[in-house]
Amino acid sequence: MVDHNVTSAPGIAGVLGLPKSMVDQTVATLFGSDDLKWARPAPEDTVRARGLRLTDKGRITTQKAAAVAPVRVNQPLVYDQMLWKAAPYDHPRGQAEEDGMLTLPVARSGPIDDGDVTAAEITALLRENGTTNREVLQVKTITQAKARRILPVKLLLYADEERTDIEIGVVVDGELSKAHELALIGHGGAKALGITVAPPPERPLLEPNLEKARVPLEEVTQHRAEQAAFQLGSQTPTPGPPSAPQPEADEIRAIGVFEHPDILDEALTHARRRILIISPWIKNAIITTDFLGKLERRLTRGVKVDIAYGYEDNDTKTDPAAVRKLTNLPPATRTSSPSPASRAPTPRCSSTTTSG
Repeated sequence: MVDHNVTSAPGIAGVLGLPKSMVDQTVATLFGSDDLKWARPAPEDTVRARGLRLTDKGRITTQKAAAVAPVRVNQPLVYDQMLWKAAPYDHPRGQAEEDGMLTLPVARSGPIDDGDVTAAEITALLRENGTTNREVLQVKTITQAKARRILPVKLLLYADEERTDIEIGVVVDGELSKAHELALIGHGGAKALGITVAPPPERPLLEPNLEKARVPLEEVTQHRAEQAAFQLGSQTPTPGPPSAPQPEADEIRAIGVFEHPDILDEALTHARRRILIISPWIKNAIITTDFLGKLERRLTRGVKVDIAYGYEDNDTKTDPAAVRKLTNLPPATRTSSPSPASRAPTPRCSSTTTSG
């Protein structure tokens, strides 16, 4: 426009039919990039008045821009319905209910409107994902997929017996998301998800000889706190040649929920005599191909495996497909089929023996 004798911001806004504020912002940006200048006309120029002029750099920029023609494309986009905004997630996936996950509330129900996503937002997402050679000029229309995609996140809950409220954190792609936390609090927080604080059940007593050998919970907690303090304060050790694994002494102690995956993997990898698993439910999220492969290797090595499950008479949380995967193990390796256990204890914090 400037090169065609439209040399004022109001004139450009009038010709293009754009708000003057938008034109003023663009002119300021072009001044900053040395594409525009403010100049008087030459003495022999009796046509143009004082106004905007292209710099030498601006003429080159104009030529390059004229060679670029806008095209209409379909741009896949992930929309976070909890925050009600476009999001940079790469690989959202579904089947949340089958994996036993809770579904977080959405900001509002209904389809996404065309005005809910702007061209600037899409351009910013493209830049964030590494696409720098494309700029979105206009959003023509939005088409929403029929099936919603689910992004798994982790909830961090903080509570104790003396407090009735529950602090909650939301971890998205490995990082705490303050925006999701505030959105969840606005929808009722942990209470809206049916998460409550209940007093812990009394610890069941062991056999007298095992109860005598059991390490008290206070001692376990103190030992773990000392270990964490040492690891935080120590330097990263220099890698050395791997040492031969040493057999661990039998230990009877309280374990936390966060230890269960590591202890289960240790048993499936190194147990030599017997594995006993007692769980309220059997879930697809646990009975994976990796789990079944390790379990079958233990069985072929002569390890006896007993699996007891069941929390109530009407067990609705166990995945039948997961049970079938266990019972379908080759007969030559299956030494003990999973069996329902009436009201088996929930393994929140239980006593266990660990051995080689």
